[in-house]
Amino acid sequence: MREMKLQTRKQNKTNAKCPLCNKIGSFDFVGQDFMFDRTKYYNYLKCNLCGISYQNPIPNLNQIKSYYPDTYENFEDPKRPKFSFFERFRLCFHHNYSDLVKNNLFNKIFSLFIPKDKSLIDNVQNGRFLDIGCGNGSRLLKMKKLGWQVFGIELNTFVYQKCINNDLNVQNKPLEQSVFKDSYFDVIYMSHLIEHLNNPKEIINICSNLLKKGGKLYIYTPNNNALGKKIFKKYWFANEVPRHIILYSKKGIEKLIGKYKFQILYSSQKTTPKIFLNSLDYLFNLKKPSKRNRLLRFISKLYIYPARLLRMGDESFYILQKTN
Repeated sequence: MREMKLQTRKQNKTNAKCPLCNKIGSFDFVGQDFMFDRTKYYNYLKCNLCGISYQNPIPNLNQIKSYYPDTYENFEDPKRPKFSFFERFRLCFHHNYSDLVKNNLFNKIFSLFIPKDKSLIDNVQNGRFLDIGCGNGSRLLKMKKLGWQVFGIELNTFVYQKCINNDLNVQNKPLEQSVFKDSYFDVIYMSHLIEHLNNPKEIINICSNLLKKGGKLYIYTPNNNALGKKIFKKYWFANEVPRHIILYSKKGIEKLIGKYKFQILYSSQKTTPKIFLNSLDYLFNLKKPSKRNRLLRFISKLYIYPARLLRMGDESFYILQKTN
């Protein structure tokens, strides 16, 4: 009853403008912090023009910091970078890392039967790679092994120290305060970061300035048009209230990058059983995780097929290119 009253009251607070297009938003859902504190509620609106959902009001930096308790993430030490058999072939023959596999006729023919992987990054001679929100630096170590000059941004002091311990060039401050030359990087990488930001326009603008002409920006983020969100609504695991401040649709990404010299080279949506199962845990407040239930694991695998067919996967992946 308390939640129903709260939801009814918050439905009337629909006068907040979309942070991307300034159109008036409409009620989407009232969410809870299912990870840490179910007693707090957060209002989310949806922009009917660009399709994003956003927290209302948009929190300031101090509020955002309060969303992350010390137990939020448990980062292990980065493992020594390794490439699988198929990954080496893909990198060598599809992405121009020629020293990973012998360049003979048999290997060339064999590589024709290995599908391309868009998430792998093309080789750039003396290329510079920036990972924003680089965590323990595991991705930086992989790119460094491939011959890239690597740089990182990581605000978590604990994992930042792990990067330093592995001789990685990482800064422990926001991108807005970092000191890099314009047109310095060939690739910038943001994996599940942009949904946590209250200033995405500023960050995209900075990325545009930092990238060389033709440089690429890789973005992974939850898909606000996911089938899982339509099924589970406020219980959808990828909402991650309140840490996910803005949930993006493809239209939202297009609106976000429109003024900042980017074009979308590639986009895709994917899903895994994990999001479905974790959403079930939230929906039914299960004491025993659904991933341990054989029947629910089977159902979660069935969910993947319509999500893929409808292009309504839980995670969106974008490759953006700076045009000039």
